[in-house]
Amino acid sequence: MKALTFVLLMFPFLSIYAGETNGRTEFKVYGSCGMCKSRIENAAMTEGVRSADWSMENNILTLNYDPEITDLSTVHEKIAESGHDTEKVSADDSVYNNLPACCQYKREMTSFKVYGSCGMCKSRIEKAAMTEGVRSAEWSMEKNLLTLNYDPETTDLETVHEKIAEAGHDTEKLSADDSVYNSLPACCHYERKE
Repeated sequence: MKALTFVLLMFPFLSIYAGETNGRTEFKVYGSCGMCKSRIENAAMTEGVRSADWSMENNILTLNYDPEITDLSTVHEKIAESGHDTEKVSADDSVYNNLPACCQYKREMTSFKVYGSCGMCKSRIEKAAMTEGVRSAEWSMEKNLLTLNYDPETTDLETVHEKIAEAGHDTEKLSADDSVYNSLPACCHYERKE
């Protein structure tokens, strides 16, 4: 009888939570102060996000959300619209430049040649470039140009070149090993530099 009473008393609480799906994720968001924390957490509170907690110490945003409702790419975009780079989306320069001086975290951009020929190359190059401290990597197929947004204190650009070459793509500084290049799909074979 006691067990039945307990189940009947708990039923309303169980039914409240039965429909909820829980998701938790963490990702990098760049900022530097308490005002950044407030701005980042507020921007992250999109549809389905239950809580957002950003750590100034390690630049990690922790989200608790409903994965059936929340589009994480929208969360990244909303944070970038507030002036803060995420590991996937960079804030527009004009928005970043309008942040208070205390909120302007270290940010550096660079571009260099990386050779490829198709959409598969783009994906492979951008993924290989995402080494420690790289906030975003965007490769232009038309220009064979990779643009990086990175933290100059934690990013080793030589390592970025090495990782891209290891993935089969020549950069302006390093050439991919012939065996790696030859193992790429035929559509990814680009005209190699001399």
